[in-house]
Amino acid sequence: FGVAAVFSYGASLVNSGMGAFAERGSVLPCDAARPPPLLLLGGSEDGVSAGLSESGDATETLRRTMAEGVAPGSGRAELCILRGANHMAFCEPVDPTCSAVDSDR
Repeated sequence: FGVAAVFSYGASLVNSGMGAFAERGSVLPCDAARPPPLLLLGGSEDGVSAGLSESGDATETLRRTMAEGVAPGSGRAELCILRGANHMAFCEPVDPTCSAVDSDR
């Protein structure tokens, strides 16, 4: 039983620096031999992603994931940015103890 497809919201392959395995801000490669189709979703007002970005742009980490982390030529990856959405857009109720709440715009 294999993975047929993957989607992710508010996550990228940009290293946050929490682990010692790669430099903060570096893009970790998706080196799977046959990666499943990917739908990468993100919000234009995601403060968590913006905090990992050199420019403060909430979409930079997602765009870098697509350009640098997803195997070039796999042809099965799409990026969708939801205008006005933040990191907690799909949480109801929003958990006030989560640090992402303080980071969001």
